[in-house]
Amino acid sequence: WARALRPRLDACADGRFPPDLGPTIASLIDEFASAASSVKGGVSKESLNREGVASMAALLATFARDTLRSCRGAEARARALATIDAISCFESQVAANVPIKLAAESLAVAWCGREPATG
Repeated sequence: WARALRPRLDACADGRFPPDLGPTIASLIDEFASAASSVKGGVSKESLNREGVASMAALLATFARDTLRSCRGAEARARALATIDAISCFESQVAANVPIKLAAESLAVAWCGREPATG
């Protein structure tokens, strides 16, 4: 997942919006749930999706913490903290039954600083 996301998150850091960031996040979660369902027979896809969302959020939080540690200046710190808030919002949206694709797109937009996610 990190290899797939790193170039897209780097683009955000450079001020560019990668239009495939949200769909990539959603696709990785879906691929995880599908693969896990073949291994964990009898476990619901919804449960596996939520497990994938938690794993994705943890990975993205690692990226965000690394960014926060390397920030210089109040504005950069504020953006990094807003990104961490967006990850939390992503998890909350999925928990409130917002479709993962929509929540991932909202997260991507917020991550790249276009508009804050609400949740």
